[in-house]
Amino acid sequence: MLLHGICSSLDTWRRNVQPLADAGYRVLATDLPGHGDSYKPVLLDYDPLAAVDFTSRLLDALGVQKASLVVNSGGGLVTTMFALEHPERTGRLALVALVAPGGPGGPGGQISWPLRLMSVPAIGEFLYHPWTCHLMGIDKRVFHEPSSVPDGVLTETARIHALPGSIRATLRSLRFSINLKGVRPEWQVLDRLPQLEAPLMCLWGEQDNIIPVSHSSLIKNAIPQSLVRTLPQCRH
Repeated sequence: MLLHGICSSLDTWRRNVQPLADAGYRVLATDLPGHGDSYKPVLLDYDPLAAVDFTSRLLDALGVQKASLVVNSGGGLVTTMFALEHPERTGRLALVALVAPGGPGGPGGQISWPLRLMSVPAIGEFLYHPWTCHLMGIDKRVFHEPSSVPDGVLTETARIHALPGSIRATLRSLRFSINLKGVRPEWQVLDRLPQLEAPLMCLWGEQDNIIPVSHSSLIKNAIPQSLVRTLPQCRH
């Protein structure tokens, strides 16, 4: 099962689904509530535990008892919580450029300033407005070499960004997890990571400008048996 991060959608995995399917896997990818083409109700809870519950119910609806989870960026918190709450349903975990769940002395404040500023009312609405993102090139900054971005990626990102309710839902989701200081204290579960029963692999871009690559060492220290790899000439 492929899960995207905050400010993103299942389009994150556009170049992964078919190769995984061709390799013989059953591949599931979904827009989390409030993201992509999913519904964006005003009264919906967008906190990580609600996303964990959604993931569990989706697997139930599809008749899937156990799944390996691949996740990107802020979705790593959702996946980590899912694996801790439902170890019997978690196969393997592959976490890509995730927000390492903080703890005492943890990395919560190391999240990039644009994300932290988006957690502030009014400032977030200004920064995440399509015009501002385009003017500042925020949509391209996540790529090490923007000129090599596959055709259609930025166009699809802009389409999703412009959907009714998208900005409101995305910022609500972000603000449940992040504040001006970084990861909110209630989601700092670094000290619980050793409880994970599933085999874990983590991947990071060495030039990640959203979530510092230094988080990879925190994961390795918390779970020495995990497989951690960093990729050169790679951002978020």
